Amino acid sequence: MLIRTLTLIATVALLAGCNTKSISTTAENLTGQDLFEMHCAQCHKASGAGNFLKGVPSVALTDLTEHEISEQILKGKNRMPSSPRLNYEQRMKIARYIKHELH
Repeated sequence: MLIRTLTLIATVALLAGCNTKSISTTAENLTGQDLFEMHCAQCHKASGAGNFLKGVPSVALTDLTEHEISEQILKGKNRMPSSPRLNYEQRMKIARYIKHELH
């Protein structure tokens, strides 16, 4: 019985380690997509399509530069809140994701 219990615990521990996104993921390891999903997708949707009826613009095909996107994240605009807790590197990861990967 003890061996069976220990085997079960070891198996669960190993399977938990297979998760691609570790619970202890540090801010440096987060991708632009991770940051976008954490801070932007609630309003702009994961696709970046926004919600026209709620006044949330699409970001998927924005004409803004990466720097302009970063500044808008920092300062906010209209109904979009500012995000001063995101540092420059994090804002630029989001901006690059929006400009080059989000389609």
